Amino acid sequence: MIRNLGKAFIFFILSINILYANISIDMMANKKSIYFGDSLVVSVIVSKKSNLNLSSAKYIQPPFNNFTSKEINKKSIRQGGYDITQIDYLITPQKPGNYILDPAKMSIVEKKTALSSFFDTFFSHKPKAKIISSKMLSVTIKPLPSLVQLVGDFNISVKPNLLTADIDAPIVLSLKIEGEGALGNFDGLDYSIEGLNVRAQEPQIVQEIRGDKVFSNYTREYIFLSDHDFTIPSRNITIYNIKSNKIETIVTPSYDIKIIGSLNGLKQSDPSKNGVPLIVWLIVSFIAGLASMVAVLLMMSKKRNKQK
Repeated sequence: MIRNLGKAFIFFILSINILYANISIDMMANKKSIYFGDSLVVSVIVSKKSNLNLSSAKYIQPPFNNFTSKEINKKSIRQGGYDITQIDYLITPQKPGNYILDPAKMSIVEKKTALSSFFDTFFSHKPKAKIISSKMLSVTIKPLPSLVQLVGDFNISVKPNLLTADIDAPIVLSLKIEGEGALGNFDGLDYSIEGLNVRAQEPQIVQEIRGDKVFSNYTREYIFLSDHDFTIPSRNITIYNIKSNKIETIVTPSYDIKIIGSLNGLKQSDPSKNGVPLIVWLIVSFIAGLASMVAVLLMMSKKRNKQK
């Protein structure tokens, strides 16, 4: 009996080694060092032998402490007798510094076999989950030479849908940013204007990985409502260009918006009449009205005197 137990223990140890040989999890990043404001792509790759007999397998995502993260891609293939799944995360640092990224993990439970059932009679009736971990990653987040809004190589356009509109008709200004880079913590532009109703829509962001690089497409609309003419002001966007390693400032154009039927629009479109300033016409009209009133009063006074 002891001899059989010894054999069972040896087979049990061998089965653990076989298990770890047939399933693996790895984690890698597209860069080891970035500037604050940029983002990293972290890829987790899980490889499992296609015929591996498991009761359950649970994937545990890395916690990404000190980073914001989102899953941007997931794909699975079967190759060489293995099922391979790759999950890509876009992670953005919250502050500069040196960081260790905790590993991704798999919690797995094997299906019972005759050998494991025999072994369980001596130790446990419930199969325990085994944890398989990837390696940890070390990354460096460098501070920027000065405060910038974006890190990357981008094309930027700002354009309204109308330059002339009726009172309270919406003027929609579209901000578009596209190119290489992850946008970081960019939160759009401030178009608040005193005396104007301005509403910023939620941004639409599409990001994809090409090779080991991140490309982003950002669109945000700003809606302006007004009963008078106004100007959409220019804005500055400061970019750290990752190709030239230089800080660039993009100045967006300003736009003069004409509101049809507005009071200031009438004044601007009709400042004079036949070359005579409007104020002169107002004074002449007032004097003429006053003279007419005096004439009527004189006529009424003469009429009363005749009756007497």
